Amino acid sequence: MSTIIDKSEIKAVALYVLKQTGTISLHTLSKIMYFAQMKHLSRYGRPIAGENFVAMDHGPVPFTLYISTTKMHKKGIQSSFHINGYNIGAIDEPDMDELSETDIQCLNESIKENAKLSFAALRQKSHGPAYRNARKKDLGRNDNSIEEVDIAIEGGADQGMVDYILEIKELHRHFADDSKHC
Repeated sequence: MSTIIDKSEIKAVALYVLKQTGTISLHTLSKIMYFAQMKHLSRYGRPIAGENFVAMDHGPVPFTLYISTTKMHKKGIQSSFHINGYNIGAIDEPDMDELSETDIQCLNESIKENAKLSFAALRQKSHGPAYRNARKKDLGRNDNSIEEVDIAIEGGADQGMVDYILEIKELHRHFADDSKHC
């Protein structure tokens, strides 16, 4: 699904998780966000913050957050996050106006289930069907994005929710095509 990515929402999600957990590895933050996304998509048919996840070697990674934090760290730019090696912590408070009640519910569940898991356990847990489909797709196409519908299915979405997600995806595609002709 090609969703609109709002960097202020992604920042709010990451800061919220970090305020709940303290400083954690970027790997753990990525997996907490991924499993919250899975819960939210399967229950409500929409992603948290519109973030796209990509299938990297050690599992799903929220693409926009990963790129922005690693670029800032390499350039020595301080942002809302404190990055020390592989660990990331929050400097700023999350903008709670960016998060819905259902976002917070799914994030809290994911934090409870995943924050204390080891690197190896999170890696194994996150290499499910949605991840594997993206890795297969990546071969020869240079596209390792994980499809939201695959994430929802892995999270237990029923057929009605799957149909809804696919319908929204088609609407996004239709409006994107129409905007190219304006």
